[in-house]
Amino acid sequence: MNAAALDLGASPPLRLPLLFLLSVPLFGVLAALLLLAGGSALVVSRWQPLTLAWVHLLALGVLMTGMLGSLLQMLPVLFGARVRRVGLWAPLIHAALVGGTLLLVTGFALTQPSLLQAGALALAVALALFVAAAAPGFLRAPRSGETAQAMVLAALALLLTLGLGFALAGGHAGWWPLYRSLTDLHAGWAALGWVGLLVIAVAYQVVPMFSVCAPYPLWQRRALAPTLFGVLTVASLGAWWPLPYAVRLLLAALAALAVIAFAASTLWLQHTRRRKLPDVWLDYWKLALAAAALAAAGGLLGYLWPALWADPRYELLLGVLWLAVFAPTLMAGMLQRIVAFLIWLDLSARVRAVARGRQPPNLRELVPAARMRGHWRLHALACLLLCLAVLWPALTRIAGLLWAFAWIGLGLNLLAALRTWRRWRRELDAMPSPSAGTSRA
Repeated sequence: MNAAALDLGASPPLRLPLLFLLSVPLFGVLAALLLLAGGSALVVSRWQPLTLAWVHLLALGVLMTGMLGSLLQMLPVLFGARVRRVGLWAPLIHAALVGGTLLLVTGFALTQPSLLQAGALALAVALALFVAAAAPGFLRAPRSGETAQAMVLAALALLLTLGLGFALAGGHAGWWPLYRSLTDLHAGWAALGWVGLLVIAVAYQVVPMFSVCAPYPLWQRRALAPTLFGVLTVASLGAWWPLPYAVRLLLAALAALAVIAFAASTLWLQHTRRRKLPDVWLDYWKLALAAAALAAAGGLLGYLWPALWADPRYELLLGVLWLAVFAPTLMAGMLQRIVAFLIWLDLSARVRAVARGRQPPNLRELVPAARMRGHWRLHALACLLLCLAVLWPALTRIAGLLWAFAWIGLGLNLLAALRTWRRWRRELDAMPSPSAGTSRA
């Protein structure tokens, strides 16, 4: 593990990011149960109440929860941006986020405006608390570099996403008129802006570090995130002023090419990595990036042949590829690597304090390759069936069952790593510290 470029001393207590990260498999299981309960009704139209509930369960429960937990760790370690009073704020943010997500999802599923109102307010509180805790440290920290640039753009995209989402939730709740024209804008800023830009920012750091490969090309690091943010900004004008077809086609082409270039570059870097040992973690990236490239190419194809949008299944399939395959697959793979990394950091610090000369378990020992491989196979099969369920809705419940087992398997992998951590901590805590031994002598 090469941690030379990391500020390991700034790492928050292990329990705080784990509070978020261990919640992700639980939300994944809930999403699978919703597939089992709703069946084919979830893949009929994007406007179905259960479909809206499922989409937001993935976007907020699986993705937002995992991303905020990861940021609690990454901001201080990568950027030196310490989160103020993290021990106080992190549990409050987690409670507001989890509660708001469950209220909002239930409100969509049952078409209950009061639950939508409560969920939207709780989520607004969660975001406000996170910004209040994290923004001061981030603004004071040196932020040079392309990763920081992409992170800032992702944060702006998140603010726009949640602002648009709050406006739509208020419309559904009856606070003001519902402007459905904002829905595509909300989805675009969420999928390509918040999720896409944050994945890019994280990839700039974790792909070279965990894959032991070369960094991304400088031109790509400088151009990719601003291009995607610029495309979304110009496209947003279309919600108020109709854009010419040529402009919309150009924007779609730029977005698709940016995503495909990122996918191709990442896969090439991982293919040419210096460490040639088999690593199932790379298979998560291959599946996720293939889904992202297909979704991007499909979106561009829809602009070239608009008749494709006449079939609602086409739009649903692209959404499933991005929201249910690309992002959750990366999340599942990253969770196993990040949780193992956090445990390694904690044990490394303790070993240096009381047991110099010993080596803590490495990432592959904390989450063994066989366990990851088993989870990846189950997850990949569930994703395939979920895509096929858009075309053959009778497969929806089978896909939901496999998804449930996959998320349960992910949770068990994480718990196995935590059991190893607890065993090592008990052994290390039983050892006298070197300073205590010196004082006794």
